[in-house]
Amino acid sequence: MQAKLLRHSKYLFLVFILLISCKKDKLDGDSEILVGKWHWVYTIYEYDKCQQNGGYVKTLNPTTENTTYQMEFFKKGKVKFYENEIEKSEFRLVVPNFAAWNGYQTFYDNMFRFSIFLDNDKNKEFSGLVSKDSILTYHRPYYTADSPCNDYVNYWGK
Repeated sequence: MQAKLLRHSKYLFLVFILLISCKKDKLDGDSEILVGKWHWVYTIYEYDKCQQNGGYVKTLNPTTENTTYQMEFFKKGKVKFYENEIEKSEFRLVVPNFAAWNGYQTFYDNMFRFSIFLDNDKNKEFSGLVSKDSILTYHRPYYTADSPCNDYVNYWGK
């Protein structure tokens, strides 16, 4: 009987470890604004900004890049990323920061600043600003380079 209890307690411990190691946050309350499918509209690419003349700006969009991107957030705490309507990756979400953005309060009513860790990995941070019909990100589909002389700002719509 004791051996049986010991064996069962090992299984319960394993289930407990699996439950806490698979941390994810449901999207509810204010963060529920993310739920749905978002389509990449365009990206502003500023490059060579460290030059004396101030650098250059280029607009990237699905037509110029011959590629479409989508991301889909699910209430249960997951996100999927697509390229040309084909799923490329899926992650669990951990949302350490989601707060009203007080930048230009009257102009950006109901806008939120967010940070998300994909698969609870702090090295896979995804952040930006979101309103009911648009998202601004620095991480997808184009990433801001490590250089302070280049920046990507990505715009998404529902």
